[in-house]
Amino acid sequence: MSNIRYFILIAFLLATLASCEQGNQSTSANTVDLEKPKIISIGGTITEIVFALGAYESIIATDPTSTYPKEAQNLPSLGYKNAIKVEGLISLGSDVIIAEKGHLSDDVKQQLSATGTNWHEIENQYTVDGTLGMIDEVAAILNLEERATSLKNEFEESIQSLAAKVQARENKPSVLMVYARGAGSLTVGGSNTFAETLFPLAGCKLAIIEIDGFKPLTTEALIQANPDYILFFDSGLASLGGIDGALDIPGIAETNAGKKRQIISMDGLLVSGFGSRLHQAVNTLFDLTESADNPSL
Repeated sequence: MSNIRYFILIAFLLATLASCEQGNQSTSANTVDLEKPKIISIGGTITEIVFALGAYESIIATDPTSTYPKEAQNLPSLGYKNAIKVEGLISLGSDVIIAEKGHLSDDVKQQLSATGTNWHEIENQYTVDGTLGMIDEVAAILNLEERATSLKNEFEESIQSLAAKVQARENKPSVLMVYARGAGSLTVGGSNTFAETLFPLAGCKLAIIEIDGFKPLTTEALIQANPDYILFFDSGLASLGGIDGALDIPGIAETNAGKKRQIISMDGLLVSGFGSRLHQAVNTLFDLTESADNPSL
């Protein structure tokens, strides 16, 4: 038996005995009082918020979706979502684990609770209020409420400042969100995606609302939608070979976006994460679609 498995077995037995004597205790009430706790952050949005709260140097491990800040990519990675194993989480000896909902399997969550690990799961609702709520939740866990107040004030001021420009925008362009992993793997985002909330904040319209979630992109749907702009993740546009490669996809060149080469891209986590940089994402998208205010461009 490996040392890690032996440790987990002992911890599990001790936790079981403790629960028999004291009853079950929810980890959601646990906070961290240490000046520099060892944090495991699972989910790019959570890592981004921990960083924004000034606790980045305390993070000892993350996951592959934690691409911001760049330094996070140099930390130990525990694997993608449901592939994360409890052995890897416990062996690092963290003081607290904070995970975005959907990244840990039910089995792993049950094992963490059984071993008495201080862990928390936070849901991303992909709304402005949801982002502010996540900041509050992470701050409460790490006892950084004062920093959270400052961060939220900056966030709300930026959103409100842009709202005035959005309201004054006469031409609200339609934007099609395309997720690409090369020309052979293209899906388009519709209702019930991050785009449905993000685009209106930036004074844009969702090009296809009939589609629920992400669905395979078809030439017919693309031409019918006829978006003013087509938005890719930076990595997705790069996988196509840039704007010229995107224009080679059947149907794109026939759209308004294709005719005007209004093919744009943004960092994937920035545009879809709804983390502490959401206000930056909204402002960036507004600027990228600025030519919509001048139809002659």
